[in-house]
Amino acid sequence: MAYSTHDDIKRLISYDTLLQLCDDDNVGDIVVDPPNTAYANVLQAIVQADNTIDSYIATKHTLPLAITPGCVKDCSANLALCNLYDRRREMDVPEGVERRRKQFTQWLKDVQMGKATIMELQSEQPASYIVNKTSSDQIFTDDLLSSF
Repeated sequence: MAYSTHDDIKRLISYDTLLQLCDDDNVGDIVVDPPNTAYANVLQAIVQADNTIDSYIATKHTLPLAITPGCVKDCSANLALCNLYDRRREMDVPEGVERRRKQFTQWLKDVQMGKATIMELQSEQPASYIVNKTSSDQIFTDDLLSSF
């Protein structure tokens, strides 16, 4: 499940600008059902953003996330918007959009390093390992090791 949606991105910029970023076929609309190329481009930008997020938080949280915290949703939408701008090299990325990319990327690095937390996921148990070995499976027993 994606962390953000087409509607989340639409809240960040004007619809006309969003069309400029994703409407390769010049249809003039983003059609969800059946999906047109513009909608597919938005979804692809979200997938790329979510993959980036996962690459940072995988060391701290079990994936896929059981819930999507608001901060992760915001990060996904903003990074997806940046990905849409990256598709249009001829368009200048607005300063605010670039600033948010840097802020969210730094936040992801902070989560990865343990300097920031995702509060809604704090009750989650860290990943654990199950071992199927017993002390009788040891090759180097305590007696053997003490004999040296």
